[in-house]
Amino acid sequence: MRKKDTTKDKKLRNKPHRIEEKNHRVVRFIQHLFGYINGRALQHMSLRKQLLIPIVSVMVIVSIIGASFSYIYGARMIREQLTNATRQQLNATDQTFNTYFDDAQSVVRQFTINPMLNNVDKNFNQIQKDFENVLSSNTKYQALTYASAKKDIVRSPLYFFSSSYDPTAERWYQEGAAGKGKSIWTDPYIDQVTKQNVVSVEQAVVDGDRVKGVIKMDLFIQSLVREVSASKLGDNGHAALLDSKGTYIASADQDEVGKSAAKQDFYKKMHQMGKSGSFYATIDGVKRLVVFKTNKISGWTLLGIIDNGEIANKANLIALPSVLTILIIIAVAILYIIYVFGIMLKRLKKIQRAAGKIEKGDLTVVIPIEGKDEFAQLTHSINALAHANRQALKKMADVSQQIAGASQTLVASSEENVASANEIAATVTEIAAGASNQSASIDESQASLQELLQQVNQIDQQSKEALTGANQMKDHASGGRAK
Repeated sequence: MRKKDTTKDKKLRNKPHRIEEKNHRVVRFIQHLFGYINGRALQHMSLRKQLLIPIVSVMVIVSIIGASFSYIYGARMIREQLTNATRQQLNATDQTFNTYFDDAQSVVRQFTINPMLNNVDKNFNQIQKDFENVLSSNTKYQALTYASAKKDIVRSPLYFFSSSYDPTAERWYQEGAAGKGKSIWTDPYIDQVTKQNVVSVEQAVVDGDRVKGVIKMDLFIQSLVREVSASKLGDNGHAALLDSKGTYIASADQDEVGKSAAKQDFYKKMHQMGKSGSFYATIDGVKRLVVFKTNKISGWTLLGIIDNGEIANKANLIALPSVLTILIIIAVAILYIIYVFGIMLKRLKKIQRAAGKIEKGDLTVVIPIEGKDEFAQLTHSINALAHANRQALKKMADVSQQIAGASQTLVASSEENVASANEIAATVTEIAAGASNQSASIDESQASLQELLQQVNQIDQQSKEALTGANQMKDHASGGRAK
């Protein structure tokens, strides 16, 4: 694992702001979309488009939200599953470590109370034999060594130290002595005798506050390393093991073994979180899920590392059926809506054609009423309008005929009045000739008759005009029925 991106903390701090900004963008997009749907753009489109565009737009938005929720929920579920599975696997490995270390501590602890260690020179052979019996009982134990405060030393397998060798100057002795009777574990190191990677548990033999010596057991850790290196987490994840100082003991990438991760950001994050936990970190330029657990005996840290891409891929597998289902639902819904709208538009066009005939004067139109919906109510209203217009025109035609008859009667009456007036005028003339003394009176009577004649003629002219207007209204009404 190489150094993680140094901008990780900055990205984590900015992440809430980025999410909020994305939410604002989505809200603005929806607002613009509905502004377009409710705006003037739809007014110039066909009714089918005015109905389809808003409905399909809402369905698409809801589908996108549903698919996004499905993906986010799927990713969260996958992450939790992988985290729990990794944590369980690390716990199982940690339990193996505890068993391994507890057994070694128990062996060392038993030797610390063995009275034969009080006199190494006298009991050298027996101590070495007991050491050999322990080593032969467990192949994971590499060596047992005891050094007294008097610089006496016994080791199994047998090793001849130089006469000037001072075991109390060794680091392992000093660490064990400083433990005051507690088990002390070293980090892995290369054994100078076997040249193999081993780890040691050290414990002082004490008498009160006085350290009488230190016993050390060296253990092979190849089995632990192989168990960690061979661990497979998820599809592509792997495990790693760090010592108490952050140096890689085991990893699927052998190039990392022996390198330190103490300065990397993910290691600092683990120390901040405590003995166990999980978090995301950018390692080698890739975002990864890190699950860790620190062994309470050795202080080593087990790591489970899974690429975020694996989580995303598995989330896609969960979201894909949902997306396909949503797309199928949208397609079926659109086809159904188009079918329903087709039926509605067909009925609407029937009404439109009937209204066009009424507009041209054909009031005999009757539209069949289908169903009880709004279209049926509109059809009923148009039929009622046509019927009302027909009744009105019929009444107008009847009135026109009555006016025409009255006009003819008035004309005949006027003609009779004119004839009577002429007769009266002739009679008056004869009387005037016979009675000159009454001429003035007759002249006045004749003037009155002339005035009466003018009024009769005026009435006759008005009657003719009324008759002409009535005939025109009759012709117009007859023409509307013919159409």
